[in-house]
Amino acid sequence: MVRRSLVSLLSVIILTSSFNLNIFAKTNDNLIEMKEVEVEAYEYIQKVSDEFWEDWKGANLGKGLTLYDFEGNITAYLFPVQVDDNKKGYVIFSANKMLPGLIESAREGGHPYENVNGKLIYVGPLMYFSKKNFSDSKIFDIRMSKNIDKVKLKSKGPLSSENIAKFAETNNDISNNSIYATSSSQYKLISGVPDFQWYIGCSPTSGANIIKWWDNNGKSNLVSTSTSINALIRTLAEYMGTNWSTGGTAVSDMAYGIRQYISSKGYTSSVTMHRDPSFSTYKSEISNGRPNWVTTLNHPTYDTHAVTGVGYEDIGYMNAIVHDTWGSTSRDVWLRWNSYFHYVINVRVY
Repeated sequence: MVRRSLVSLLSVIILTSSFNLNIFAKTNDNLIEMKEVEVEAYEYIQKVSDEFWEDWKGANLGKGLTLYDFEGNITAYLFPVQVDDNKKGYVIFSANKMLPGLIESAREGGHPYENVNGKLIYVGPLMYFSKKNFSDSKIFDIRMSKNIDKVKLKSKGPLSSENIAKFAETNNDISNNSIYATSSSQYKLISGVPDFQWYIGCSPTSGANIIKWWDNNGKSNLVSTSTSINALIRTLAEYMGTNWSTGGTAVSDMAYGIRQYISSKGYTSSVTMHRDPSFSTYKSEISNGRPNWVTTLNHPTYDTHAVTGVGYEDIGYMNAIVHDTWGSTSRDVWLRWNSYFHYVINVRVY
């Protein structure tokens, strides 16, 4: 597992439709050749290093890897990032002209397909698999380190040919994101925000990240020194009315519960909910140095989930940096901003 993976997520809207357009077939004009993508990938790492990522100064790209969906259609290309002989992460770019650009990146360590044999399968951010051959029904889930049967897949993934086709038809605006789309770059990452691992539910866990951050930044009565992290999450789950069997929490109950918890500790708060938020709405609170709460709905990787917003990168590709409560992912996960962000909830403690 690559540490501190910085992930940018492409969204895919799955529509009920009768057609199946294979836009990744090698004979299709929508396939981008690796040599073309490599040029943009190199431009990207140079721009990032020039603007704000010192560790990529003097970086070069290693040999590219071609990634596929479960049927053998090309989905993306992966390029290791190296400074001299040191591994400095990787970048994954789309192989589709209808939905071009950066999908995922990491800025430390190796890449997820190192020492993996067989066909390299990539059907979306954090969705790493391999197979001996494309006709094999047995699949190895690289991130979870276990074998699964193809029939047990919940989804073929947002980058599978049929899903990308449906997305590209209705979401051409996202495909216009590019490092060439803006002349100015913005970056912000709030330090010291916890990344607690999932317990009882994603809402109380990600909410605990926010409460503990405020506790460490001037509101020291929010969490007693004798309170364990799991005890804090349990208490928040009670205030939020979290379903302990499913881990689910209504968004309105998230806001109400965290407000009530803060009040019980003798503080006042402002909890503001923004439905279908813009990227600028998300950036505003982060720019002021305060983490926020973010929910997703029908997200291709996260499904319905709650995460803690801790930063952003606006360099043509609009990325939110979050702590996602998943133990199988790295601390800082970068999500490409899209319509699957359902709510941004600003939490301020006074």
